[in-house]
Amino acid sequence: MKKSELILCFIILFTAGCKFHQYQRKLVEINQHSVENVSRFALYDLNGDSRDEIILLQEPETGIGEITIRDDNFQIFSQLNNKAEINQISYYDLDSDGDQDIFVSGVRETGEIFLYRVNYEWKKELLRSDKPLFEVQSRNNLPAGVRCYSSFGMKGMADIDDDGALDLFVLGSAGFSCYPRGLWVIDAKTSIEKWHYEFASNYRSLHYTDIDGDGEKEFIITTQALKNHQNVVNQMDDNHSYLLIIDKNGKTLLREEMVRGYSLIDCFLEDVDEDGEPEIITVKTTWGNQHERNGISAYKWENGRLILVKEKQIEIPFTRNSRVICEDIDNDGKREILLVTDEHELLMFNNQLEIIRRYSETGLAKICRVADLDGDGEQEVLGVSIDGNLVILDKYLNCKLVYEERDVSSAKIEIYNPGFGEKKQVMIYEAGKFRFYECCNVGFWQMIYWKLFLLVIILLTIIVFVIRYIQLANYREINSYLFDTLTSAVLVVNRKNRILFANRQMEELCGKGKLDNQNLENVGKFAHILRAEYNQYLNSGVTEYQNKLIVPFIEQHLEINICRLKEKAGLYMIKISDRTDMMQMKEKADWAETARGLSHGIRKHLNNILLASEQIAVCEDKRVKTLSPIVMEEINDLKYFVQSFQRFTELKKLHLQLLDTNELIKQYLEAKLTEFPDRIRFTSEIEHDLPWLKIDKIRFAEVLDNLLNNALEAIEEEGKIILKAYRWEENSNVVKFCLEISDTGCGIPAEFLKNIFVPYFTTKASGTGIGLPLVKKMMNEFEGSVEAESKSEVGTTIRLVFPAYTKGKV
Repeated sequence: MKKSELILCFIILFTAGCKFHQYQRKLVEINQHSVENVSRFALYDLNGDSRDEIILLQEPETGIGEITIRDDNFQIFSQLNNKAEINQISYYDLDSDGDQDIFVSGVRETGEIFLYRVNYEWKKELLRSDKPLFEVQSRNNLPAGVRCYSSFGMKGMADIDDDGALDLFVLGSAGFSCYPRGLWVIDAKTSIEKWHYEFASNYRSLHYTDIDGDGEKEFIITTQALKNHQNVVNQMDDNHSYLLIIDKNGKTLLREEMVRGYSLIDCFLEDVDEDGEPEIITVKTTWGNQHERNGISAYKWENGRLILVKEKQIEIPFTRNSRVICEDIDNDGKREILLVTDEHELLMFNNQLEIIRRYSETGLAKICRVADLDGDGEQEVLGVSIDGNLVILDKYLNCKLVYEERDVSSAKIEIYNPGFGEKKQVMIYEAGKFRFYECCNVGFWQMIYWKLFLLVIILLTIIVFVIRYIQLANYREINSYLFDTLTSAVLVVNRKNRILFANRQMEELCGKGKLDNQNLENVGKFAHILRAEYNQYLNSGVTEYQNKLIVPFIEQHLEINICRLKEKAGLYMIKISDRTDMMQMKEKADWAETARGLSHGIRKHLNNILLASEQIAVCEDKRVKTLSPIVMEEINDLKYFVQSFQRFTELKKLHLQLLDTNELIKQYLEAKLTEFPDRIRFTSEIEHDLPWLKIDKIRFAEVLDNLLNNALEAIEEEGKIILKAYRWEENSNVVKFCLEISDTGCGIPAEFLKNIFVPYFTTKASGTGIGLPLVKKMMNEFEGSVEAESKSEVGTTIRLVFPAYTKGKV
């Protein structure tokens, strides 16, 4: 690829990455203020400057409620004190001067429910009106001064009767046996009640719109049934939730019983069938013992009838502890409905009442608000998880962040608008503290272009390295294949003693596993030899170097060749050829030839001695005749020595086969134990399911015979012999098989222990010095080892270590 093409690709990738990359977000606390005894608060732009003011209702123990208006530094610039119990504060521009008027509603100690308009000048003291806009006696049968749990407040205003004067909509709800509940329409100028409409259950939602297209607006109201009173009002009770449509004069146009039992109905208006006219969308939420199904329904109001357009029933109940939100989340001109189920899953429905997205990753307890928190022009959903963490989701319900530093399950959460051009903030009130958080990007310098620039550079670098790696891997694979076909061990090293390549034979010779990128000093048992030979070559100044040496600790004969690689300056190749087998074969051949000559000479003389002893046996002289048994015994000992010597030096190839160790030992002991004298106690400790062995069965029996015979001879009187067979795992995690034979005999003195495997060394008067060397020779043939531990007058332990195999695998 040309440089110009590479630069063009880079620019395209960089531009695309800058457009589509999204940063991880985090919440940063930017401010906090301490305010005690806050029972309610709201954020509202009272003067139209696009900046929210903070309205607090404080209820200290003095019994005087304090309404304060504060700026973003929590400085009070207006305040109103009131002895009555305040339960709602509303905001409407009643006189169309651009400033929002404040409406305060509550309950006096004497039980009257009131609604006041608060008169004030901007950033001056709040002044309550002398006469309330609305006042009604609570019918609750409770003594004066007892809280009646009533909640009345402004819900809107319009000129509903076309008389040129605004009318106020006041909605009231009450807990338990507290009444009244309903809708009041009041003339804003005269405070005269035009009409009211009472409910048996509490209201849930209110809409004022022309639902049937006749040019007249209607009130659409839904209620929630708490089942705390049996009164019947306007043919409604508190055991059902209703949908009501009321005309501008308070006349009932529709009274629809939607669901029975503990329930509530949320109501929204949306053009479901896209005919230009809105439909009524209801969200039914039930709880308790009734078996009503939760769901979403869309109705059309035509000719005084409610017609079901679409319906979606949900098996899992909705939670009543979370609000239901209906907003255009994805900015497509159509609103979506968000709600939380009792299984803590957030569901998103489109205007066709179909579930289009779900979120259940953290498990939500409730959703709080929808707002553009990071200023990117897209809405985010703010919720609280079941673990009390603040969760922010994007418009696709993908989790953007989880704030885990504070439990906000019992906190009050709002969205604060600090002004035009600034990002909105999350305001959390808990335990007397207001905390403000801003949603920030996490990245390099908080700039997406810089981060994407680095990401693209890293990506291109990775691509180059991958291509180079593939080329090197192919090159190394070819070299590895060629070098692995050699019989010699080969490695390539640089002047810093770093191994760049080692073939399989070198790794097997060193017993170190992969040697690539290792230092020459870390190649296992040959480290000091290789380092010494390599340094000697570098200091010699020659181009090629050869040396033959014996590794004393493993008795290996090695031939080392070192040369410079001409095509790669600074690289050297070390080749090691193992001549051990060749030297051992030569040594065995020499021993075999010696054994044949020695046996021939001894047999020749033995035959002559044997003939002479036969003559002695028939001699009449009794004194001479008594020497015949002694001569015969010596001849037999000599014949046994010659036979042992031949076996020790013979070149006969062993018949190795894979055998079941447990069965092999069992068969051997069944035959051998019959030869043990009564003075010897023999015990065996053999594990079950031992690994298999690759051995010559006859030679294995000879090894055990030698060891058990030595143990028997070491015990002069009574004693004990123990045979143990078990698995053993080395530090290299290689499983091997161990067989131990221990006796309680006379033991071997420490000065003799190191020589017991040397041929012809013996401490016994009648010993040949061949038995234990023959055992060692056989163990070498089996690729195993033999070890000895002994203590005078205590006993001796001989340990045989074999390579372990699995049945059918060699």
